[in-house]
Amino acid sequence: MTAAVSALGPLLAELVGLTDRFVISGSLALALHGLPVTPGDIDLEATAADAELLGRRLARYQLSRVRFSATAVVRSHFGVFELAGARVELMGDLQIRDPAGWSEPFLTGRDPINLATKHGRVWVASRAGLADQYQRLGKRTDLITTLREETGR
Repeated sequence: MTAAVSALGPLLAELVGLTDRFVISGSLALALHGLPVTPGDIDLEATAADAELLGRRLARYQLSRVRFSATAVVRSHFGVFELAGARVELMGDLQIRDPAGWSEPFLTGRDPINLATKHGRVWVASRAGLADQYQRLGKRTDLITTLREETGR
């Protein structure tokens, strides 16, 4: 079990009452969907306003505060935290640039799935949402086909 998987329980305990304000994305979402990945961190996505709220709740674990940040490929309200030995990246209104331009903000929040974990229920980016995100980022191409085959999209 990785630090990211182990930290899910303490993270959810810190965010009691706010678990409907974010979705888990990235490699932890893939693992929660049962794909054979080893999560290296915890990615949380939310609206910009909810990222600020979540950032305040996690302030004592803050490595960098939530603030607008942009590269040539991604932009979001971004903050980094460390909790129970795991890195937690919080992204508000994440947008990804591809040849067609910038994506709509917070695409993984469109159709999340509420999954049961041993720590309680959490909202997780859907397989289709993860496939779209990874394709836009040019990451984990090995899993995009698997995600798309299982969702039919």
